[in-house]
Amino acid sequence: MKRIILSLAVLALTLGGAGQAGAGVLLDLEDPPGQNDTSESLSFVAGSASTTITFAGYQLSSSLQATNIDLFLTGGGPSLLGGSWDFTAAPFGSFASAFDDGTGVPALQFEGFVEDSFDTFSQTVATVSGQSYTLSFLFSNGTDSSGPSELVVSTVDAGAGDSGSAVPEPSTLVLSSILVGLCGMVCIGKRLMRTRPA
Repeated sequence: MKRIILSLAVLALTLGGAGQAGAGVLLDLEDPPGQNDTSESLSFVAGSASTTITFAGYQLSSSLQATNIDLFLTGGGPSLLGGSWDFTAAPFGSFASAFDDGTGVPALQFEGFVEDSFDTFSQTVATVSGQSYTLSFLFSNGTDSSGPSELVVSTVDAGAGDSGSAVPEPSTLVLSSILVGLCGMVCIGKRLMRTRPA
């Protein structure tokens, strides 16, 4: 009986997360080879009315760069990114900057002093839930890039961490109800076994 309850609990948690908006890693380049202006085009489907685009990185022996950064509705339309990034310094050895590359969206440069200590740049933009968007940029990694480096590009739907506005999916409610019912049955069964005369 315990195995059934545990299985149902795992199933409820798994299905409860399915279909919900949240975070998604679009690109993770760990220790990429030296390169210059490699074109990247990343698509995602927005899950809410606003989405945060995040670039996080470090490069110990040289520098990583993302230039000509653009975000638009897949199929065309105006650029959705603005002229400034929100910056969060790496916890250890921050060394990053945004600079003008002439496109209207500042380019990003990552260096660093400590492996896996990421500087982060982000922008939150208005999106339409269910619509497809394309994030494009040119990626460069210094040719003398023998040291550890990484660039992670991700999205987070606004409100993904806001439990006050979250509405559970019907499948989650059904499975949760079944789980609570089974737990109640187990408790009643144990109580009846304790009260039985020997």
